[in-house]
Amino acid sequence: MKILYISQYFPPEMGAPSVRVRELARHWVSLGHSVTVLTAFPSHPTGRVYPGYRNRIWRPVGSECQDGVRVVRTWLIPRPNRRAWERMVSYASFAASASVTSLFTGGFDVVIATSPQLLVGLVGWWRTRLRRALFVFEVRDLWPESAVATELGSQGSPLVGALGRLARFLYRRADHIVTVTDAMRAYLVENQGVGRDKIDVIGAGVDVDLFHPAEPDAAASSSWDVDGRFVVSYVGTHGASQGLEQVLDAAGSLSDRAPEMVFLFAGEGAEKARLEALARERGLRNVRFIDQQPLHRVPSLLAASHIGLAILRDDQLFKTVIPTKIYEYMACAMPIVSNIPGETQRLLERVGAGVSVPPGDPHALAEAILALRDDPHGRTAMGQCGRRHVCASRTWSRQAELYIRVLTELVDSNGNGEKKNRDAES
Repeated sequence: MKILYISQYFPPEMGAPSVRVRELARHWVSLGHSVTVLTAFPSHPTGRVYPGYRNRIWRPVGSECQDGVRVVRTWLIPRPNRRAWERMVSYASFAASASVTSLFTGGFDVVIATSPQLLVGLVGWWRTRLRRALFVFEVRDLWPESAVATELGSQGSPLVGALGRLARFLYRRADHIVTVTDAMRAYLVENQGVGRDKIDVIGAGVDVDLFHPAEPDAAASSSWDVDGRFVVSYVGTHGASQGLEQVLDAAGSLSDRAPEMVFLFAGEGAEKARLEALARERGLRNVRFIDQQPLHRVPSLLAASHIGLAILRDDQLFKTVIPTKIYEYMACAMPIVSNIPGETQRLLERVGAGVSVPPGDPHALAEAILALRDDPHGRTAMGQCGRRHVCASRTWSRQAELYIRVLTELVDSNGNGEKKNRDAES
């Protein structure tokens, strides 16, 4: 099978979208399929193109090979992931560039377009309109709800209204939809009128060989100034959606009650500078901020940690998500404290890998962390439960095999890639 996978984000960029595309693509290649990834020159989240890559409008396309995957990079206007207009400039420029570049990438049986961001879906639809292939829309975020949750626009604004119309258009026009949680599928069925048989759920996975229980790296712990401390870590994006100020509130309330405890924030994002300033203003000496770590360094960070945090702000949308970091924590046998209701809470309860607290409640967050500090046997048991779960059912190889079955059945049922005329549907 020949697959074109369109994603704005791809390694060396960090984050769940780029990791998902890379892992699925390379496993599909190992299964004998041909995979091309159409992506941007890497610049997320700083807005600066990574060293070794040239994003030039007069040389708008680059090509490379990673693990047998053909990677085609196309031009965009790089902007830091801070303000809404900056994100829209980045999104729109990639969509425009990728729409043109996609027409010259060859012939494919299936084109997968993955969100975030939503305009990537439009690129996928456009590509399959002009060059026949089946269009699979991979929905990792619900739109336009995500635009409101990430402060890209306000409820009722023209932008959010336009994104909502575009999302409904793509849901109708896609030959198939893949979501990452059962709650997302239920939402699309109940609120967007998508047929249940048109949607499959292929959740996130984790590389259990890279992420595994290990002894702390003494040099790394020393460089992060956490040596000999009880470490509570948050690893990931520092953005508006996360609401990480509540972690600072919890850290402040525990500074006297748990003087040996330190809160370690690792990552980048639009809110990081503000959070660092707040920590300085409050005199929080039990808080550390470090740069985003390369993927191969993250297991060392987790090995130095006693508890992993999965934090989002209080928003109904987040009941449908499970952050990828949850599986990375589990793979490293770390107990988890989460304030994400819905899918994430149900997962933690079912597996026994952590505890949940109400969103937006720093006091409950602090008490849960303190209780786990005082229960080393409970932490060990939670870590073991999490590790067993991901090894049994959440490896990337397993997720890739489930996904390729969906794609194979789709191609077979549609005459080896012959596209249904969904554009004639109302």
